[in-house]
Amino acid sequence: MKKIKKFLSSSTFHIAVLYIVEIILTIMLGLYLSGNIFAHYKWFDYLIKALKILTVLMFIYVLLYENLDYAYRVNWFILFLISPTFGGLIYLLCASKRPLPQKWRKQYRKTKIFKNNKLFFKSYSDNGDGDILNLDERTTKLATYVSKNVYTSVYRATSDLKFYPSGEQAWEDMLESLKNAKKYIYLEFYIIDCGVLWERVETILLQKAKEGLEIKILFDDMGSLGKFKTSVIKKLNKNGIQTCRFNKVRMHLDYSLNFRNHRKYLIIDGNTVYTGGINLADEYVNINSPYGHWFDTGIRLTGDMAEDALRAFCLDWLFASKQELTIPTSVPKTVQTSEGFTQLYLASPFNNAHVTRSVFLTMLNNAQRKFYIATPYLALDKTTLDALIMAAQSGVDVRIAVPGIPDKKIVYIITQGYFNALIKSGVKIYTYTPGFLHAKLLYADDEIATVGSANMDYRSFYINFEGGVLLYKTECLKDINATFINLFDQCEKQHYKKQSLWFKIKHLFVRFLIPLC
Repeated sequence: MKKIKKFLSSSTFHIAVLYIVEIILTIMLGLYLSGNIFAHYKWFDYLIKALKILTVLMFIYVLLYENLDYAYRVNWFILFLISPTFGGLIYLLCASKRPLPQKWRKQYRKTKIFKNNKLFFKSYSDNGDGDILNLDERTTKLATYVSKNVYTSVYRATSDLKFYPSGEQAWEDMLESLKNAKKYIYLEFYIIDCGVLWERVETILLQKAKEGLEIKILFDDMGSLGKFKTSVIKKLNKNGIQTCRFNKVRMHLDYSLNFRNHRKYLIIDGNTVYTGGINLADEYVNINSPYGHWFDTGIRLTGDMAEDALRAFCLDWLFASKQELTIPTSVPKTVQTSEGFTQLYLASPFNNAHVTRSVFLTMLNNAQRKFYIATPYLALDKTTLDALIMAAQSGVDVRIAVPGIPDKKIVYIITQGYFNALIKSGVKIYTYTPGFLHAKLLYADDEIATVGSANMDYRSFYINFEGGVLLYKTECLKDINATFINLFDQCEKQHYKKQSLWFKIKHLFVRFLIPLC
């Protein structure tokens, strides 16, 4: 009985009920349109007319708004033609690439002012490291682009820089770093799930809170919905650990839910940070993984690079909580430099440059010998698809690794739908047969790589708050290359296969829905 009462009082239940109510209202409108019910109510006439006017206005907006991708426009035009009554409403609720909600624009202005005045990121030319000039021209151009659009600097890599080819190895070091924290611990994850891994983390956090450390946890409310329990959050807050929901799920349909914080950071004392594709949940360390073996990767950064990640966390915290943080003093740590350079990059729906997509395309277009990709989702716009095909046809060894066991079967139809076009052009496609591949890696010419949170899809390219690390000629590139070689050995190479008419129909239909997802 207690469990039933608890469920009935949960936010998940309330959201479900209100969504059902909105669905019922939509059905009522449909019945009205059939002429069977509500036909004598004039207010329904006015409502339908208003909805049609809204669709016309949204059509004009999509037609004239310059920053929308061509394929994205076409999808919406089709929707408006198919549903002149509800098309505009669907756009308002689901569209992602349009002006953000007023409350978000207002809050973003605060973070922008805060960043410019107190948390500014140095230009790469201001970091005092003349060695940056030793990078080749194409790499320097990419570093400059990221610096100007994201305000992050380029730093010489440190000897503590470490790439993790699995979630198990990453979390083993992350737990050890948590135990050794001296001043503060900041966590930022898309998913926090109260399982076995969380219990180990929670035990350490509660102990560190008793020792007087400052601890903050920022999590995406949609990603952690139903996983990061309210009772656990209350327990943390009661013990002096601050928690904050990013983009809190509202009790009604709200298109701002489409914007999600997909970043992953564990920051220790301002001098060590872990990031990559790994969340705080059991499947990421292969405890009760529902899709076979879970393949993921991460990276550890130290020194000045870690401080850039700290500043990024503080901006996210300000945006989500409206609480301005003072950058805490980092615990002193002797850091030895190593070969190569590192640079943090951030992407958000506020940045019209679409940094994640631009970094990918720049790396791909500059690749001369090989370009390797690991991604759980492959949903390509025409420009990206053409760039991959052109690279392969120009003699670049382009390889893409995707899951063998998908976590979202509908989205996987989109991924599979690109196989033939890519294979036909010379791109090599590999499916990770042991299970689900969640890693987000790019690797080009043994000289540059990225490790981060972004997938190769519309959401990561245009909608989500994403983060990643660019690695220029660092020692750990050898580890990333070895990881790719080992990954390809475990995968099944795909070949051109004739696709059924039914599959093509499904693929076209799901592709049409991608901008809504």
